[in-house]
Amino acid sequence: MKKLILTAITIFIMAAWAKAQNKADFANWVVESNVKTPKIQSIKFYNAQQELIYEEEVKDFKVKISKKKIRTVLNAILDEVLQKDKAIQKENLVMARLKKN
Repeated sequence: MKKLILTAITIFIMAAWAKAQNKADFANWVVESNVKTPKIQSIKFYNAQQELIYEEEVKDFKVKISKKKIRTVLNAILDEVLQKDKAIQKENLVMARLKKN
């Protein structure tokens, strides 16, 4: 009986630990748009703690995240932004890269 209880407690602790580990282990980007302003999209980049580290508005260019090339560019920008130690100023990182491709 003691082994059964000990096993159940161990499984419970391991499950709780695994859930805490998966909570925020990745950085990501998000593309937001609005019905009222369809020609303006906001692209936000977050670090692993889900803190906003860079944001840029893209005007008059449709960012189609269904295209692999666009996702690759956004992932590359995310990697670049994560490498910088200081806060990033408004630089047109996204538009400069998207217009090249």
